[in-house]
Amino acid sequence: MALKKDYLNYYQYLGVKEGEQVASVGAASGYVELIIASYVKNVKWMLQDIDTTCLNLRVFNQFKNHDEELLQRNIESDFDFLIGTQNATNLPRMQYDRILLVNVYHELTQPEAIMKDLFGALKPNGVVAIQERMATKRGQKHRDCGHRKLFEMDFIQKMNEYGFRLEKKIIAEELSQLCY
Repeated sequence: MALKKDYLNYYQYLGVKEGEQVASVGAASGYVELIIASYVKNVKWMLQDIDTTCLNLRVFNQFKNHDEELLQRNIESDFDFLIGTQNATNLPRMQYDRILLVNVYHELTQPEAIMKDLFGALKPNGVVAIQERMATKRGQKHRDCGHRKLFEMDFIQKMNEYGFRLEKKIIAEELSQLCY
């Protein structure tokens, strides 16, 4: 099944656990979060984005209904939605065990403001899990969006400047998972 393959190949490494409160920044339609919720129950999700054409109940429910039909069961997690801006997530303070950025960081126009915002939204000992396609040399671009790919050493240095420390790095097929 495609959902399970995607979960096992990419999204299990984000480390979402049953009972956690998880925010996903740049969640768009909630596609990734629904895949995770298909295999990790009882997560309290906050899906955040700046684009209401992607993040809205109608689009989300289309994906949710499709996934539940494939699974032949209900997805057992709670989902809320939050609209942010380019320089603020609007996430409540000290609320989340884990914050996800899945293929999003390279699109941030104000990364320093967003990362500082995320730092304040984490509970003590909370984790930010970032999944990105990293460049193998400086200057490479994403084929799908045209944004510049992150160069790992530069990215890790930036995260350190923002007050995060690298906890673990996982390479899964083409996507690197960095947890802070």
